[in-house]
This record gives sequence, structure tokens and C-alpha cells, in this order.
Amino acid sequence: MEEDLRAGRLVCLFEDSVEDVPVGYFLVRQPGPMREPLKRFIAWLKRQAQTGSAPAAARV
Repeated sequence: MEEDLRAGRLVCLFEDSVEDVPVGYFLVRQPGPMREPLKRFIAWLKRQAQTGSAPAAARV
């Protein structure tokens, strides 16, 4: 991630890191029907979040 920030591929929106503030992630996609690979990826991502394999911020 640090390399992406230095290269300008990512932008840091906030400099502060606050551990006790809840955060989350959003999955953004184009409207319309989902293809099967995307459905499988979303199902895998949800399983990771529910089993605790994902960072706490990503758990749903």
C-alpha cells in the first residue's frame, strides 16, 4: 500500500488513525445482473468476514 501511495495510485483521505472509531468497507459495482465469478467472490468475502479471517473493520 505504501508503494501505491507514493506512486499516486492511492490517495490517503485521512492522516489520523483512530482505533476506536468503527470503520467499514463498501463493495461497489455496476448495476445489472451479477456474473457468477462476482457472486462467488462476494460469497467468499462474506464467509471471510463471518469466520474472523478478515480484519475487524471488514466483518459484516
